[in-house]
Amino acid sequence: MRILNLLTLLATLTLLSSCLTREDSSVVEGFEVQVSNYVVGSRDNRELLTESSVDQSTVAIVNENNNLVCTGTAIGSYFVLTAAHCLYDKEKNQIRRDLSVIPYIHMADNYKPHTRFLIKNLYVPKSYINQSKGTVESIERDIGVIKVRSFQDAPLFKSVVKIREVGTKEDILNNNNQLTMVSYTGEDSKEELSQYIQENCYYHGAVKRNSGAFKHDCDTMPGTSGSGMIVGNKVVGVNTSHSKDSDYNFGAVIKNSDYEEINFIINRQPELLKDFKDFDVKVTPYIGLEVRNQCPYDIQFAIQYVDTNGEKQTKGYYTITPNTLKLLNFKMSNHKPLLHAVSVDGKNEWKGNKNVFFYDQNRPFMEVSLRQAYEDGLITFDCR
Repeated sequence: MRILNLLTLLATLTLLSSCLTREDSSVVEGFEVQVSNYVVGSRDNRELLTESSVDQSTVAIVNENNNLVCTGTAIGSYFVLTAAHCLYDKEKNQIRRDLSVIPYIHMADNYKPHTRFLIKNLYVPKSYINQSKGTVESIERDIGVIKVRSFQDAPLFKSVVKIREVGTKEDILNNNNQLTMVSYTGEDSKEELSQYIQENCYYHGAVKRNSGAFKHDCDTMPGTSGSGMIVGNKVVGVNTSHSKDSDYNFGAVIKNSDYEEINFIINRQPELLKDFKDFDVKVTPYIGLEVRNQCPYDIQFAIQYVDTNGEKQTKGYYTITPNTLKLLNFKMSNHKPLLHAVSVDGKNEWKGNKNVFFYDQNRPFMEVSLRQAYEDGLITFDCR
């Protein structure tokens, strides 16, 4: 039986599932408000961004199963602006601890983002938490901030994104109410989980007099919640929701008081916050795993690793077909897992000198070295 080499490389993320989180509908001023899923006027003026035109300030927010949850915008060295409802579960009255951030992922062939970033802190307005879901008051406070976690020897968040300035309603008015929105979406009618841009959409006034909740005609789809409403290089608000009984979608504008508090967050002055509440996510660092098959035949593999609870796990066999990339949805706390693989026809085997009792017998696993726990590791089966 021929023994082949195993390559271990840096990696990030494979194709994400298009399963999207949704919220129950609520009522705002007689409207049934739902998570953004509305094309204004039965038309769709969004344009698919290409690999060369991808917006490097727009990030995907995904859950632990790598399903798209929301869109966000980089606003600081470690910070992302998004919608509060992406971060705080009103039904359970608690923050979400299963999220991570992927900078400007795009599903073009052979394109991969830099890395995933785990989350250290979430900032959600107390005035959002205390409001009933779906009210005008809840929508206008539907603004949240993420602080990503940094690791030694890891690429810094600021080094892989382009940071936008934070603006306010005055910037919208000075731009003749014109907006741009860049967002992610996973609906079946488009390329899954790629970026879309809509330019020349408009702010159409407050939902209620003097409210921070506003109407806009940017087209939205599942996954666009939290997308930045952009004027020039400034993000001036976030997309939040829509009403099936309205001709417009809804957003939350950044008021002057929000602008001040967001700058307190970015400048690491949480003691000055009045409305935004600082939540420590307290998630154990972990590393995920991608497996790529560059061989002309199916491969089956098993892996042994230590999970975030310190328990040893042995899982497999997984089958990966030729020229494909597979993401395993589990969390490893160690960076040197053991792996055993064999071609389905039994002619080729990847093996080492570490015996692991698996499927009723000792099998020859090999140790592979992955990088620090700030991004997914990649193992490549190379038969060239």
